[in-house]
Amino acid sequence: MSLAGYVFAYLASLLFAISDILVRKATGRGIPPYGNLFLSLTVGIPLLALAGLMDPPLEDIAVVSAYMAVGVLHFYLGRLLFYTAVAGLGASSSAILVSATPLAASVMAWIMLGEDLTTRLMISLILILVASYIAMRNPSGRPYHNVGRLLAIASGVTAVLIFSLSTVAVRWLGFMTSSPVVGALSSYVGAYPLAIATLHLGLARGGSGTGSWSKSAIVLASLGGASVAFAQASRYTALDLISVPEASVLFGLFPVNTALLSAFVGGEEEKPGKKHGIAAFLAFAAVVIAFYPT
Repeated sequence: MSLAGYVFAYLASLLFAISDILVRKATGRGIPPYGNLFLSLTVGIPLLALAGLMDPPLEDIAVVSAYMAVGVLHFYLGRLLFYTAVAGLGASSSAILVSATPLAASVMAWIMLGEDLTTRLMISLILILVASYIAMRNPSGRPYHNVGRLLAIASGVTAVLIFSLSTVAVRWLGFMTSSPVVGALSSYVGAYPLAIATLHLGLARGGSGTGSWSKSAIVLASLGGASVAFAQASRYTALDLISVPEASVLFGLFPVNTALLSAFVGGEEEKPGKKHGIAAFLAFAAVVIAFYPT
């Protein structure tokens, strides 16, 4: 048992929730999904470079290349799709779509890596899924940037598959290196050229340009980028220390955290209610079931 692995996994879920809310606010102030993606990676690369100084050097070119490929999959395609879901559905609704990611990733890790998926972990993952659904029923987010509901839902579902596969890939790469933060940095660098190209493509098609983004929106998006960069550093570190099913129980708290933070600090037009209390209780029960010593 690695206590540090559990701490990093929960920290990732909390930072993901904070980033989700900040990106939603930035989107509402005029920054489109491709803009949020570009700012997220632009802010995240130098932060991860600094944090990566604490890691041993990552000198295996094959492993670096594999991390970069994961970045294209997760940080470019997956995150662009997720930001599209956030624009069309809101922070809470998009989070409920990706709440299936921990369960899907755990099953993939069981099949591909032979990791242990115990009955207790499966029950905990299902409880997290139920808690996420309860917390996010009747969401209040409205579409931004002409992102239709159907497109937003399709984007969220596809993001689940991508995030699940990348989680297993990061765990597998962790068997070959002890430099998780440098791995996350490599993934960001792999995704960055495509993010720049997508920004230019969006502008060429008449999307809102950087000159039209307000300073407050840029600040919110940048803070969201910083939060998700540290979330990814924590995620990669957790997957270096504990199995995918164990980490996924704590990663799975991200949607519940998003709903609770949205309700209490104003991520959406919603007040705290009974459903938030029930969701929090179920999420707590899931963690107890998964990790309480037998």
